[in-house]
Amino acid sequence: MSLKIYHLSDTVRLVDVGAKAFNLHRLYRFGFNVPEAWFLPVEAMVVFLKENNILPALYALKQEGKVSRSNALRAARDLRAEIIKARLPHDLLQAIRDQIIQDPSLRFSVRSSSVNEDLEQNSYAGQYASVLDVAPLVAEVERAVKHVWASQWSDPLINYAFKNSYAIPDPGMGVVIQKMVDARIAGVLFSYNPFTYNKNEMVLEYVKGLGEGLVSGEKTPEHLIYSRTTGHFKKADDIPKKYIKPFDLLIQGANTLEKKTGLAVDIEWAYDGKALYFLQLRAITTLGQNQIIWTDENVGEVIPDIVTPYSWSILNPITNGAFKRFLHELGSDAYPEQGLFGLYKGKVYLNNTAFTETMSRFYLSSYKPRAEASVPLPLQWLKLFLFPVRISKAMWRVWRLSQNMGGRMSRHIAEHGQRLKTLTHTREESARQAYDKAERLIALHHETMHLHVTNTILAEFYFQILEKIIASWGKDVPNASAGGVLAGLGEAESARSGRALWSIARKIKKYPAIQALFEIDDTRELEKKLLEKDSERVIVGEIQSFLREFGHGALHEFELLYPRWQEDRSYIYANIQNYLNGDIGDFATQERKLAASRSEMVARLRAGMNIVKRAAFDYIYNRAALFGSQRENLKQCLLKAHFELKKHLLHIGRYLTDKKVLAAPGDILFLQHDEIRPYLAETLPVKKVAGLVAGRRKKRAADINEEHPSKMMQIGELWRPVIEEMDEEGALQGIGCSAGVVEGRARIIINEQSFHKLKKGDILVAASTNPGWTPLFMTAAGVVTEIGGALSHGAIIAREYGIPMVTAVKKATKLIADGDKIRVNGSNGQVEILS
Repeated sequence: MSLKIYHLSDTVRLVDVGAKAFNLHRLYRFGFNVPEAWFLPVEAMVVFLKENNILPALYALKQEGKVSRSNALRAARDLRAEIIKARLPHDLLQAIRDQIIQDPSLRFSVRSSSVNEDLEQNSYAGQYASVLDVAPLVAEVERAVKHVWASQWSDPLINYAFKNSYAIPDPGMGVVIQKMVDARIAGVLFSYNPFTYNKNEMVLEYVKGLGEGLVSGEKTPEHLIYSRTTGHFKKADDIPKKYIKPFDLLIQGANTLEKKTGLAVDIEWAYDGKALYFLQLRAITTLGQNQIIWTDENVGEVIPDIVTPYSWSILNPITNGAFKRFLHELGSDAYPEQGLFGLYKGKVYLNNTAFTETMSRFYLSSYKPRAEASVPLPLQWLKLFLFPVRISKAMWRVWRLSQNMGGRMSRHIAEHGQRLKTLTHTREESARQAYDKAERLIALHHETMHLHVTNTILAEFYFQILEKIIASWGKDVPNASAGGVLAGLGEAESARSGRALWSIARKIKKYPAIQALFEIDDTRELEKKLLEKDSERVIVGEIQSFLREFGHGALHEFELLYPRWQEDRSYIYANIQNYLNGDIGDFATQERKLAASRSEMVARLRAGMNIVKRAAFDYIYNRAALFGSQRENLKQCLLKAHFELKKHLLHIGRYLTDKKVLAAPGDILFLQHDEIRPYLAETLPVKKVAGLVAGRRKKRAADINEEHPSKMMQIGELWRPVIEEMDEEGALQGIGCSAGVVEGRARIIINEQSFHKLKKGDILVAASTNPGWTPLFMTAAGVVTEIGGALSHGAIIAREYGIPMVTAVKKATKLIADGDKIRVNGSNGQVEILS
C-alpha cells in the first residue's frame, strides 16, 4: 500500500501523525517560525512491523509483560533488535528520497511523535528517542527512524509502564523529520514557573548550541525568571544584549499560545543569531501534577556514587522497606507506590515530593481546608477536627517506640555479631552456598536498616526538641546548643577508627626508623620494608589489629565496586603518614577537655531549670544522646555485613569466571541480585551475559562523567535541574552542627585523590563526607559541607572530636577557593571568607 508523508503545512490529525507533529503543525498554523518538517504517519510503523513479520515479537513482549518485569525487559530487547535489522517499506524509502532528501547541505533531526506524547492530559516528553544531526542520506534517515520506533519499547519505558501499572504500549508512533537549526543558543520557556508553581512568573532556560543537553538534563542552563507583574526579567542586567530581542519575542509568543490554546505551555526554541525558531510545543501538566522534585540532600552523603546494578538491586528494596516499616509502626500504611528513592544517570536521589507528602500527614498545616481542593469541604473540615486524634496516636507511638528502641538496638547489635559469624565467607564454600549466605545477609540488612532508619528519625526528632528546649530554657548559658551538650560523648563507633589510627601514629613516633618508612607511597613496598624493620611486630601487630576491627570501612561505603580498607590499605597508610607529618598532639587530653566543657554546659543548663523542666531536659537529652550515637553503631553493623556480602559475591564471580560466564569476578556487580541465580543453574546463554555486562559497564562509565545537580525536577520521564536563587548576603550561611569557632586555610577536598592536601590546622571543605573520611577529621581544624544536617554522619563525628562544623552551605566548594582563609562558626552556621 502507498504511504503518505505529510509536510508541515498539510492539514493533519493527531491520530494520524502523533502529538509532536500535530503540535508543530499548530505552531505553523498560528503563524510562528517553525523549521521545515515532514511527518511519517503512525500507520507507517504498523505497516513496517507487519511487512517484516515483527508483530509476533511484540505479542511475545506483551505476554512476558504479564509474567515479570525482567521477562518483559528481555523480550523488549529482542523486539528492538528485530526492528533495527529490518528494512523500511520500499515506497516509504522512495518517498523519503523524493520529498525530503533534496539539499545535500541540510542536516535533520528525527524525533518521535507518539499519539500519547506531549498531550494536555499527560506530559511524556523525554521517554522516546531523538536522533540529531542526521546526514541527508536515505540510509541515515532510515537508521534514525528505526531507532526512534524501537524506543517505544525501551528499557526506561518498560520500567515506567511497570511502575505505573500501565499496559505494554501498542504501535502508535509517528516520526518528525525536521531541518536542523544551526543554533547559537537554544532552550525552553515555561509560561508559568513549574518549580514554584507561580503563575505570575515565566521561566526561560537556555544553553549554548543545541538545546538537547538541556532537555535531557545533561547541561546546567542559564536560568531567567520573567515577572508578569513588572513585565521584566529579574536580573535583566545579566542578559547579553544580543539576546534581548529573541527573549522578548519568546515572551510574546508564550502569551499568544496561552490565549490560543487556553493552557500553560512549554516551548522548545532555538536562535541562530538572526531568527528565532519554535521547535516544540507542549502543554505543562496541571500545577504540581506528575511533577516530582528529587534531591540528593538526604542521600548524597550516604550514597554519593554512581551505583552498580547489583548495589541498586539490593539497596532500593532495603531502604524503601525500612521507611515503610517505620511508617507502619507510626500507624500509617500510606507509602508511595513508586517508593522514596530513584536513579538519575546512575546516582541515587530522594523523591522529595513523595517524602513531603508522606510526612505531611503528621503536620497540622496539611489539614487546612481549601475550596479549590478535590476533596469536598465538609470532608476536609472533618479531617481537620480529627487531626488531634491522629497526631496524638502518632506521638504516643513515637514515645512508645523511643522507650523500647534502646533495648531493641542493643539486642540487635549483640545478635548481629553472632549471626555474622555464621555467615562468614570461607574458601571451601560452593557458589550456591555463597549465594544462600548472600541472601541471608540481605535479610539481615533489611532488619538492620529498619532499626537504623527508625533510630535516625528518632534522633532527629529528639535533637530538634533538645535544640528548642535549650534555646528557650537556657538563654542565660552562653553558646549553649544541642550540638554542644552532645559533643565528645565517645559513644559513636565510627569515630573510633580515627582515634585508633592516631594511637598507631603516636606509637610509630617512638621508632624513627619505622616512621621514615611511611614516606614510601607504594603500599606493597611499604609493607615489605615494614616487615623487615619491625621484627618484633610492634607496629605491624597494631595495624593488623586495626584492620581486623575496622577493615570493613571504605571511602565509598555502600558501593561494593570500591575496595574496603582491608582490600586496599593505601588510604590507611596515607592517613598515618599525614598524622606523622603534622603535629599529632595529645588527643586524649583534648577529649578530656571536651568532656569537661560538655559536662559544665549541661550542669549550668540544669541549674537554671526548675525540677519539672530539669526532668524533661534530662529525658530529652538522654534520648538524643542515645539515638545520635546508636545511629552510627547500627551503620557499622551494616558495613560489616556489607563486606561479608562482597566476599560471597566475588566468590560467586570467580566461579562464574571459571565457567566462562563472566570475563572477570568483578563483573558480577553488573548483574542484579535476582539475575545471578539463573547463571548458577547454567540456564541462560553466556553470550547474553557478556553483552549485558559490557553495556552496563559502558553506561556507568558514561554516567560518571554526567552532571548530577543536587536537585532535579521530573515531568514524566523528562528531568531538569532545579536552579535555586541565592541571596548573596546569605551565600555562606549553613547549619551549625558542631559548636566552636575556628579560622584556617580552606582545602577543597573533592575525592580521595585530594586527601593529601589537608594538613593540620586546615579547614576541610567538601560537597559531603561519610564515615570513611573519619581519619581526616583528626587532621582538620573545622569542616564545611554543601549537604548534610545536624545529624549527618560528618556532624556526629565532628562533635565526637570537638571540631566546629557547618553543613548545608550551598555551593561552598565553588564560592570558597582552595587556600582561602576562612572563619567557621559551628554554633550559628556562618562561614566567612577572610582573605
